[in-house]
Amino acid sequence: NQVAYISPAFTMETVLIESQLISYAPKSLQVEIKMWNEAHTKLKALLWVKFIHVDIAAQKAVEHAAPYLQLFADVLLPVEQTVFEERAGWLMRNGS
Repeated sequence: NQVAYISPAFTMETVLIESQLISYAPKSLQVEIKMWNEAHTKLKALLWVKFIHVDIAAQKAVEHAAPYLQLFADVLLPVEQTVFEERAGWLMRNGS
């Protein structure tokens, strides 16, 4: 997981949380999560999370079933930047 704190969120402040699937592989998902101010004009934080599909009984990573892979393909919203620091910098220049 990677996180960038861009501007402070204050106690009791209303924020918006936005997430999108930015990449996937047979055994994993990469999700970008952004926290914005209530007006959706100032980015407050950026988080990239990698989820690994694990079979708990087998205690190992396994591939997603075909219907899930199709779902991931349908909802995928990739970003141009593939390096977290580049993405955070781009969003700070262009997204807030």
